[in-house]
Amino acid sequence: MEVKPTEDLWTKTHIDVNYCHANTRKSSSCGYCKNNKDKIARLTELDQKYSYQWGFSSPKMTVQDYQDLMNKGWRRCGEYYYKPDNQKSCCQLYTIRLEAEKYQPNKKQRKIMNRFNRYLLGTYEPGKSASNEETKMEVDGHKPEDSVLTELNKQLQAVIQENTEALESNGIDTSKMDIHKAVFTRFKQQNKKHKKQKMQKNKDIDRQAPTYSSSFMISLCRGANAQEATSSICESLKQKLDCEDLKITSVECSKFGHLNVFCQNPDNHLEASSTTHKMNPKATKHEEAKHEEGKEEAEEEAKDDPNLEYTKYFDEYFPISKEDVEKHGFKHKYSVKIFRAMVTDESFDVYKRYEESIHEKAEKQKSSYGRFLCWSPLYDPKDEVESKRKPRTDQKDQDNDRVFKDEGVWPTFHGSYHMYHYLDDEVFAIGVIDITPNVISSVYFMHNAKFNFLSPGVIGAVREIEYINRIRKDFDEQMKFYLMGFYIQDCQKSIYKGEYYPSQLLCPETFRWYDLEPLRKKIDEHGYCRFAEEGVEKIEDHKITQSEAEDFSKSFFFYFKDYKMILPISMVNPAVAGAISEAIEEIFKNVGKELMPKLMFFA
Repeated sequence: MEVKPTEDLWTKTHIDVNYCHANTRKSSSCGYCKNNKDKIARLTELDQKYSYQWGFSSPKMTVQDYQDLMNKGWRRCGEYYYKPDNQKSCCQLYTIRLEAEKYQPNKKQRKIMNRFNRYLLGTYEPGKSASNEETKMEVDGHKPEDSVLTELNKQLQAVIQENTEALESNGIDTSKMDIHKAVFTRFKQQNKKHKKQKMQKNKDIDRQAPTYSSSFMISLCRGANAQEATSSICESLKQKLDCEDLKITSVECSKFGHLNVFCQNPDNHLEASSTTHKMNPKATKHEEAKHEEGKEEAEEEAKDDPNLEYTKYFDEYFPISKEDVEKHGFKHKYSVKIFRAMVTDESFDVYKRYEESIHEKAEKQKSSYGRFLCWSPLYDPKDEVESKRKPRTDQKDQDNDRVFKDEGVWPTFHGSYHMYHYLDDEVFAIGVIDITPNVISSVYFMHNAKFNFLSPGVIGAVREIEYINRIRKDFDEQMKFYLMGFYIQDCQKSIYKGEYYPSQLLCPETFRWYDLEPLRKKIDEHGYCRFAEEGVEKIEDHKITQSEAEDFSKSFFFYFKDYKMILPISMVNPAVAGAISEAIEEIFKNVGKELMPKLMFFA
C-alpha cells in the first residue's frame, strides 16, 4: 500500500527490520570471559559456552524511548541495541544504576578525590609522599586499611607464590600473574535474613564479624576447575592464618574463585575499609554539615577564581576549602567542557592512545571510533532540526546537523555528549555520556595514560555522579539516576561498578530494582537468579501473554521503499516472514506492550 510520509513520522524511533533478531543467535566470542567458562562446574549446558542476546538496529531513537529501554535491561553500542539473555549465556550481565543523591563515597573514592585536590594545589607529587610499593597500591585502590588486611595480603601473596606448581597442574597460566593485585577487601555486614540463612549452614561462622574477600583467583581460574585449582591455596592459607592475633574462624572458596576469610567478632571493631558504608550517625551528620559549608565556600570562590570554574559543573563531595586555596594556591588548572558526541582529531587521539596503553589494541580508523562513541542515533524531540530529519543510511551523516561547540554546564537538548576533562589545558580524560530525561548513562571513559597515577576512572565516575546532582539542583529536578551499563560479578573489568554505593540491579524477570549488596552472595552462588521474592509480579508493562505477542507479530507492518509504502507481514516472502515474525515477537516481549506500538519499523 502506497503512503505519503507525514512530518510527525520523523519524530518517532525508527528500527530497521533487517537487523532485528531473537536470542537464538549466539555470539562467536564473549568479550568478558572469552568463552573459557565451559570448564567451570556450574556451566553444564553446551549453550552456556556462548553469549546470547536480543537485538535490533535503530538509526534514530528518542531519548525517552532509550531511557525506557535501559529500564528494561537494554543497552546500545552505536546504533545497535541489545539485551543479554542471562539464562542462556556464559556471563550474567545485570543492569546497574545509582540514585545519585544517595551516593555515599567509600574510603577508596574519598582518598582518590582528596589526592586529586592535593595534586591541583601542588601538595601531592606522585612517588614522593610514599614508597614505590605504597604508591602503587594506593593508585590501584588496594592500600591496606587495617592490620588484619596487611597480614592477609602478605600471606595470600606468599601462598600463591608457594603454590604456583599446583596452579599450573590445574591448567592455570601463572606467567602473567601480577602478584600485587592479590589482595583482600573488607565487606560490610550481611543483612539479617541472609545472615541467618548462612549461619544455619555454618554455625561456626559469626556473620557479624569482619569478612574479607579476594577476587584475584577469578581471572586465574578461567579455563580450569576453580574449586580444584584453589584447594591448595585455601589449605595453605588456613595454615598460615592459624594464629591468635588474626582470630580467623574460616577460609572458604566460592565456585567462581572468590577467596573469603571470616574473623571472630572483636569487642572493638577495626576501622571500616573501602567497601564498608555504615558510619556513626553523629559523624555522618557532622560530615554532611561540613560538606555543605565547604560547597558554599567553593561556589562563592568559583565566581572570582578561574581555577575553580569547574565547580559550576559539579555538586562536589570533596570541595577544596577556601583556606587551602589561600594557603597553597593552584599549581595545576583543572577545567571541564561538554561537547556533542562528534569525531574530532583531539578526541580520536585520546581514544587511540587509551586503547593502545590500556587495552593493548591499536585503533587506526576514525570510522570505527565514530561508530562506537560518536555518531549517536539519540535525539531530543524538542530539537526541531533533528526531529525533522529522516533516519540516516550512513552513520557518519549523524554529524551533518550537529555543531561542535562548548555546550556550557547544561546542554539545551538531551542526547549524546563528550565531557572533556583538562589538566593545564591538556586533555586529561573524556567521558562519553548519554543524557535522557532522568538518567545520565556512562557509555565509555577514556583517559591520558600519563595521568594513571591519579586513578582517572574513579575521578570520572565520581564527577559524573556529582554532575547529576548539580543538574538536579540547579537545572532539572527530574535528573536522578546514574547508569553504568552492566554489572558482571565474576568479571574484574566490571565488578568495580558495585563500589558506588548504594547501587541497584534490575531484576531480569520482574523488571524491578533491588539493592546490590544483599544480592552479591546469591549471584556468586547461582550466576543467573531472580532478585524478587516469590509472588512479586512483573511490572504491568511486561505482563504479556504468548497470545498477545503472537497477535502483535501477525498484525505487524513496516515501511518500505524509502517510506513510500507500508508492507504487512502477511505480504512478505514466506521464506523470510517467519524469521521476522519470530524476532518481532521476542522483541515485543522484552520491550514491553507500552513502548512497542510507538516504534516505527522500516526496511
